[in-house]
Amino acid sequence: MVLADKTEGEGIMGRLFFSAVLMLLLSMAVSMPAPARTELNVNDQELAKILGGRGADIRNWPWTVALVHGGVENAFRGQFCGGTLISGRWVVTAAHCVTDRAGNLKFGPGDVHVVSGRTDLLTGDGDRIPVNGYVVHPQYNPNTDDSDLALLQLSREPATGTIWGVLTLIPGGDPGGLTNSGTPSWVVGWGALGPRGPYPPNLYEAQIPLVSQAALILAYPPPFFTITNNMIGAGPGDGSMDTCQGDSGGPLMVRDGAGNFVLAGVTSWGLECGTPGVYGVYVRLANFCGWIKGITGVGDCGSSGGSGGCTVSGKQAFGGEWLLLAVFLLWTARRKRTW
Repeated sequence: MVLADKTEGEGIMGRLFFSAVLMLLLSMAVSMPAPARTELNVNDQELAKILGGRGADIRNWPWTVALVHGGVENAFRGQFCGGTLISGRWVVTAAHCVTDRAGNLKFGPGDVHVVSGRTDLLTGDGDRIPVNGYVVHPQYNPNTDDSDLALLQLSREPATGTIWGVLTLIPGGDPGGLTNSGTPSWVVGWGALGPRGPYPPNLYEAQIPLVSQAALILAYPPPFFTITNNMIGAGPGDGSMDTCQGDSGGPLMVRDGAGNFVLAGVTSWGLECGTPGVYGVYVRLANFCGWIKGITGVGDCGSSGGSGGCTVSGKQAFGGEWLLLAVFLLWTARRKRTW
């Protein structure tokens, strides 16, 4: 979580600068070749941690887990994403956490471990469990991050006597309107406290409001970005609170009518954390209830749909990926997501 000292005026000037640079780049577009996309190593990864938040206790969020590289013994150094236990054997996370730039799975059995029941990743509390299998949503589009969703099958349940729990999925189709604009939501993670760090070993939490789809599209306008109905936005919009590098895959939670937390989203992407005028973008889980239940047996999908986002196109609205990359580098840092 990050606390950024920026003003709304700076955000407006940034967007004006972005537009000017974009027009210049468009005039050069015809003759310039697309750059090669290269894989980043572990130490160079842009990971999506929490800005403007406060220290948290895993006992308040017992379903929250850290994804760590199986070959790195130190969980703090090996952590690269978050996830949510929806049963003793299944974790929901972001597809981009376990795939490469082309959307292909980049891990095998045991390459990723899940750490549960641990507030401080430098301690030996909780449990560490190898991941046996990965299921990436078939419509995941790495260019637009549409359907940025994956399920991890654990080799076993977390150990008895350790702190862990499961979080209920939001009902399919969200018939109760739990994700309406203005609704308070909560995010947690071990991510960075700012766009350039530091990375805390302790879990952090923040409360941020959900925003309307219209506001999200305004913040990320086409043809430069693609916002689909499988995405939901959250944040105050002033850059004071946000998920950041390292929080990818972690939970976006809201309360149901009884006051209980439900899993409404998965941390997915956004511009540099703490950028005024934009919001964090999350996977809208109400659209994926049927897909999740079909694999894990978990979920209350009802008759409202939530079959897996199959009605939403995953195609990019603008074909110049290299141009978008150039604009992003000029306007801000990389998107807060893990490759």
